[in-house]
Amino acid sequence: MKCWQFILVMVTAAVLAAGTAWAAQQPASPKPAAKSVVSQPAQTAQPAASQPADRPSRGEAHTMTAQGTVVSSTATSLVVATEVKGKQEDRTFTLTPETQRMGGELTPGAKVEVHYRMENKERIATKIEVASAAPAPAPARVQPAPKKK
Repeated sequence: MKCWQFILVMVTAAVLAAGTAWAAQQPASPKPAAKSVVSQPAQTAQPAASQPADRPSRGEAHTMTAQGTVVSSTATSLVVATEVKGKQEDRTFTLTPETQRMGGELTPGAKVEVHYRMENKERIATKIEVASAAPAPAPARVQPAPKKK
C-alpha cells in the first residue's frame, strides 16, 4: 500500500512540475477590462504605432520590378519587351500622374527598369528609370557612283 501511495505522490509531482514549466513558456494574455457602469464616448481608430514605417501594411500593394526595352509609349501606357523564363514577352504598364520618370525619354528601343504594383489585374507603374536611350540610327552611307571606263 505504501508503494502505491509513493507512486501516486511522484506522478502528481511530475504532472504539477510539467504544468508549471509549460505555463511559464506561454505568453501572458491581457485580461479583458472590467465593464464600467458609466458610458464612455466612442473612440476613433488610430493606426498602430508599433508597425515599422518601412514595411507596407497588409492593405498596401507590393512593388515589383521589370526590366526591358521600350516597344511603345503613350501618355497613359508603356509597353516593354521583357524576358520571362527565357521567352520574350511584351508587358503593358499603366502610367498615372504619380508615376515618377527618371532618366531620358521613353522612346522605342530605350532600356528601362519599371517599378510597378498590381491593382485589379493591371500593372500600375510607380517609377520608371531609363537606363539608356535608344541607339541613334546610323547615318545613311552614300555609295560612290561606279567609275566609267
